[in-house]
Amino acid sequence: MASFNSPSYLAAIIDGEGCVSKLWMDGNVVRGFHVTVSNTESDIIIATCSALEELGIWYTVHQKGSARKEWSHSYVVSIARRADLAKLLDLVPIQHGGKLTRLQEIVASPQHKTLKQTDFFPDQLVR
Repeated sequence: MASFNSPSYLAAIIDGEGCVSKLWMDGNVVRGFHVTVSNTESDIIIATCSALEELGIWYTVHQKGSARKEWSHSYVVSIARRADLAKLLDLVPIQHGGKLTRLQEIVASPQHKTLKQTDFFPDQLVR
């Protein structure tokens, strides 16, 4: 569906509008990670989703409310599965040094275990 170079488009949108986040716990084990792209323009979000689909990268989209009434709502595309982040790293030529480094660290980090509520609140009963 995309009529442009999907890897280059994704590199540009992640370099300019994207965020690569990670949460380190237990030394060098990454427990949470994702790449997000946020924008108020639905055409940009649609193009981003189209490019991800063309490359076979799984993603989710949600709408985020605005902090102020006069601001527009934004849309957030999120890539959170480790396999898809590895595919993103392999196929998309991200140029932003900090984002590229974080993505490389996420993909190279040891696999994390599934977190349970007791990992955060050990004194509370989980039903």
